[in-house]
Amino acid sequence: MSYTLTEDRRVMWPVTINEPADGGKITRRKIDIEFRIDDIAKWEETGESVKDVLTRNIVGWSGLQNSKKEPVPFNDETLEQLLTDPYALPAIWNAYLNEVLAGAEAKN
Repeated sequence: MSYTLTEDRRVMWPVTINEPADGGKITRRKIDIEFRIDDIAKWEETGESVKDVLTRNIVGWSGLQNSKKEPVPFNDETLEQLLTDPYALPAIWNAYLNEVLAGAEAKN
């Protein structure tokens, strides 16, 4: 299969969010996030925050629910809520940086 150059690469990627639970347990929550594949050098040079990089490069999701078990639509407000969650932000960043960007390279 030939490799295709494209300016707007995207990938839907599974992210596991570890959430503390009573009794010292961890509950694993899963969400699929659609990431835009970005040029690492571009945001390393600008010194953008993790949240800024993710805000620009998350373009959708599936599997995110509210407390009533209803699907949460993707929009600026709900993305902001997700990225201020203390358990979601590091899990999403880890998936994007260490799996989507670096991992895709390592698997090839």
